[in-house]
Amino acid sequence: MAAVTFNAPGGDGSTVTDDSNPTTGLGNGGHRTRFVPALAQLVAISAVANTNATNAAASAVTAVNAPGTNGTSSTSLTVATGAQAFTTQTGKAWAVGQPVAISRTSAPATTQMFGTITAYNSGTGAMSIAVSQSKGSGTYTDWTIALTGAPAPQYSLVAVTGNVTLVANANDYFVTANAVMTFPSSPAVGDTIPFRLARSPATLTAVSFARNGSNIMGLAEDYTVDIPYLAGEWKYVDATFGWSLR
Repeated sequence: MAAVTFNAPGGDGSTVTDDSNPTTGLGNGGHRTRFVPALAQLVAISAVANTNATNAAASAVTAVNAPGTNGTSSTSLTVATGAQAFTTQTGKAWAVGQPVAISRTSAPATTQMFGTITAYNSGTGAMSIAVSQSKGSGTYTDWTIALTGAPAPQYSLVAVTGNVTLVANANDYFVTANAVMTFPSSPAVGDTIPFRLARSPATLTAVSFARNGSNIMGLAEDYTVDIPYLAGEWKYVDATFGWSLR
């Protein structure tokens, strides 16, 4: 006796035999009531198998784009700082606040933008990034997006020859003359300002940092430079401690 039990995914667990069993057999006229239902079970099982194959193919595509924090975009973007909006893949694991690099796929070393995700819709693939730094120029449609560490600020050397209001995360100040250097009025935690003195305080007799409403190393006082050839970096810690010299 041969028997088939439809217990594969999609089947109902019923059994058909080739004998004359009054419950399961196809013999002795049993085929009249059991043959068509048996075919229906085969169709149901085949449908589930087809669905599983489709899902497996979709998973393979997802694996190609893995991990979930890498992707691509063909949106036309002009290399620049500021807000950038484009479309990438759906179903990624990106989250608002993550730092990312947007690199031109065909020239990643020379054309890049760095910034922070401000919006991502996993259902549509729409993404927005606040770009803080860029490298290169031009408008392109081949982009690779990936998580990255926060890029180090790129400083421009600025000679201080008189009173100046300092700019965080942008300039490296080289003090060549007496000056009052005023801190930014609304600093953010982590803001940095590097500086160095070209000569000693014996020559630079009136060099100071004005707090501009923020504390300096925990004190509500301006900072007068009295260390020869002082060089360092100011970092804004918080509203209580204010600017820290390191």
